[in-house]
Amino acid sequence: MMNSSGVVLVCAAILLLTGCRSGVSNNGGSEADAQSIVNSGFGWQGGSVEVCYLNTPTNSSVTDIVSMALKGNFQKAVVGLEYTGFKSCQASPNAPAKVWFFNDENGSAYSKYVGRYKYDVQMPYDSQGATVALPDEKDETYLYNTTIHEFGHFAGLFHEQSRLENFNGSLCSRQEKGNFKELEIRLPGSLPKQLGEFDRMSIMNYCIQGYFSQFLKLSAGDIKALRLLYSSSWSPSAAVSPEKNPAELCNIMTVTKSQIPERKTIQAFSDEKMTQIVGELPEGTELVRLLTKPINSPLVNKGENLTAMQVIPKKGSLSEKKVWIIGNFTTMTGCRTPDSK
Repeated sequence: MMNSSGVVLVCAAILLLTGCRSGVSNNGGSEADAQSIVNSGFGWQGGSVEVCYLNTPTNSSVTDIVSMALKGNFQKAVVGLEYTGFKSCQASPNAPAKVWFFNDENGSAYSKYVGRYKYDVQMPYDSQGATVALPDEKDETYLYNTTIHEFGHFAGLFHEQSRLENFNGSLCSRQEKGNFKELEIRLPGSLPKQLGEFDRMSIMNYCIQGYFSQFLKLSAGDIKALRLLYSSSWSPSAAVSPEKNPAELCNIMTVTKSQIPERKTIQAFSDEKMTQIVGELPEGTELVRLLTKPINSPLVNKGENLTAMQVIPKKGSLSEKKVWIIGNFTTMTGCRTPDSK
């Protein structure tokens, strides 16, 4: 994972038009009906953007995660835009989305584009020709979510916490709070529009919950904003099957023996405070992870860095019920492809 202090300095230097991404807090909230900040003149013509890779990541699964994140969230029939290509930049020299994978601790993920608008500021890896920077990261969750965030910028979305109603940081206290007016200075005569209410579930929101702990996706508000931006090319009748959405596929886990060495089951609780046991989940139980929160339980030592995880067991006495477990007992078993059984 990148060094957050180094990222903060880069983000502060380039203000809010680039897609720089640092850590996020865990403020919760319900999904808004429609949100985002977009500019109608920024959409890519034709609704298709080619992606290429400037270098080869050290982790062989990185490019698979990147393509899965983009193909699963940006579909022309759903949002009006799709990402294609995913070859080396030598083979695709004209691709606008040139990705550089960095593995230095002071690196920064970013997009130099907000839609077709290219922000002319010097960034790390510029010398390599990069227009998008992504971490060469073993943490698949972080890489997956960062890919959606940065390519959300590339599609035309601005940071959600920059909305006017967040002028004092009351909705999100992370960077760039209430700087929406800055856009008028940097984009004279071309001020983007705010859509709907503040969306806590937007992938463009620095305060979205679960960024480091679970696979996320474009929110309903993100999707609606992109539909409006690419209104000539999206189909309102199209939909992504929940069974084939990588966010769901990547949140499937299985209880293994190595995770519970001293017992053969994991205790399940009725709430995130872990106050009432409702059953046990034996080894081999498949779980769908819904939500992760910092743990708040009198049963756990305060000094331990644990999380409460809401899951749905797929078999057993608790099948299809929403229950809570202590998050460190389970780990992701790897993203499944849409064709996996």
